[in-house]
Amino acid sequence: MGFGLTWIAQLIEGYATVIELIGGAMMVYMGYRTFISPPVPRGAEENADSEGTNLLRAMVSTFALTITNPVTLLSFGVMFASLGGLAGGAGSFNDASFVVGGVVGGSAGWWLALTTVIGLFHTRIDERAMRTINRACGVLVMGCGLAVLIHLAVKFA
Repeated sequence: MGFGLTWIAQLIEGYATVIELIGGAMMVYMGYRTFISPPVPRGAEENADSEGTNLLRAMVSTFALTITNPVTLLSFGVMFASLGGLAGGAGSFNDASFVVGGVVGGSAGWWLALTTVIGLFHTRIDERAMRTINRACGVLVMGCGLAVLIHLAVKFA
């Protein structure tokens, strides 16, 4: 795994300029599309059926998407590898259990906070509020993309 991660890191480093250019441009484009997108009217998807299959389907698809995301897998692999190095010795199952428990607890806490806030304010979110949210998020994403592109321009200037 160490050799594989080193090879991937060197490969990414070799193409860093191209990745930054494409990634920055994509972020600017996605931010622009988010900024101009009209709010989606509330529709049938909001009305869950009586058996709760829409909720179950959403939970299963979100879980599958999360565990198959390569960025997530690499991030946790790097995190676990770096934490093992910071501990100053070979990792143990107790150390790994502590880190996994922290990740699960942090994720559950984030989920609880996010769903609580959405639950409190979802009735107040109308088309005007969604338009404002779309525009704010669009500006933020475009700003991040522009920051990447500016960083790339400064690097070559």
